[in-house]
Amino acid sequence: MSDPPPPSGPPAGWYPDPTGRSGYRWWDGASWTERVSGAFEVAPRAAGAGPIGEVGPWFAESFGLAVRRAGHLLPIIVVFVLALALPSAFALWTGLRDTVLTFDPDQPLPDVDYGGSLPALIIAAVLVPVSIILAVVAKAAVARQTWAAQAGDPEPWSQSVLAILDRWRPVLGAAVGRTGLYWLLNGAFLAGMLVTPVFVILFPFLVVAQVLVWLRLCFVAQAAALSGPGAGAFTVSFRLSGLQPGRLLGRLALLAFVAANLVLVAGFIGAPFTALVGAEAGPPIDPRAESLSLNDFLGANVAIFVLGSAFSALGLGANHVLASVGTTLLYRNLGGPVEEAAGAVGSPAPEEARHE
Repeated sequence: MSDPPPPSGPPAGWYPDPTGRSGYRWWDGASWTERVSGAFEVAPRAAGAGPIGEVGPWFAESFGLAVRRAGHLLPIIVVFVLALALPSAFALWTGLRDTVLTFDPDQPLPDVDYGGSLPALIIAAVLVPVSIILAVVAKAAVARQTWAAQAGDPEPWSQSVLAILDRWRPVLGAAVGRTGLYWLLNGAFLAGMLVTPVFVILFPFLVVAQVLVWLRLCFVAQAAALSGPGAGAFTVSFRLSGLQPGRLLGRLALLAFVAANLVLVAGFIGAPFTALVGAEAGPPIDPRAESLSLNDFLGANVAIFVLGSAFSALGLGANHVLASVGTTLLYRNLGGPVEEAAGAVGSPAPEEARHE
């Protein structure tokens, strides 16, 4: 590189990057190298057919990597998704058992007669946002797995999980922030539905807003899992998603479509358990009935209900895996910042670099 060395000809070590594109760059004692740590900026890219690449090879690589690393990706899903899905299903079944909804044509909402356990229902309600947050954490762990495999230095799933837990502050902050923004937007969407004339006018704008937020936040989990200490996850995601938004949105839509079908496949696999729940529930539900018991949906056997929920959770986990693998490859191709020292994924810069 042509940049001048640090003054006084210092020995080899980590120094502030003179290009300004990274937190630190390795000086080998004679010249600057390509080794960087804690990237702060995303380099601008051309808007044409560039770093994202063609759809076919990218998707084939995403699917192939997910299959090859399935033995290490499945435990991540078990830790962050399935482990919480089982108690959530049990709490939901316990909290809603024997609850009856009574419909009155003159009332917009039905009367609810709770027959289950209210504390269990509260626990189930609390576990819903927790499960959504943990899904983002799972995507962060999958992102690390993907990056390591792409770098030719695959790591065991336990190392990915420990690395994410070690970075719990930025990862949890990204997960909570991302989830909160989605909930606020969806809350505005649902609130608009209560005012029909206004909702009809605002509906196109709300849909566009949801798509734009989805696009801008698509790299939050990857940035939280991989970037250095000076790169904020939301800032990185916002910058990267603005490089080639049209091409990026098309690939994300394809990922979402295929990943959603994985949930449907898991639903077909778990269909026998759903059928057992329905068989225990009794006769078919009459849509004209004035009251409805939630037992008709939950069944009488909590074990069958929880097992069916487990299949759904695994399908959702497969959705998260494919989405995160594909998004991580896009993150890599777009030049997403990575905390990198001596080629090790996620390894921190030497201590002397942090105090320079």
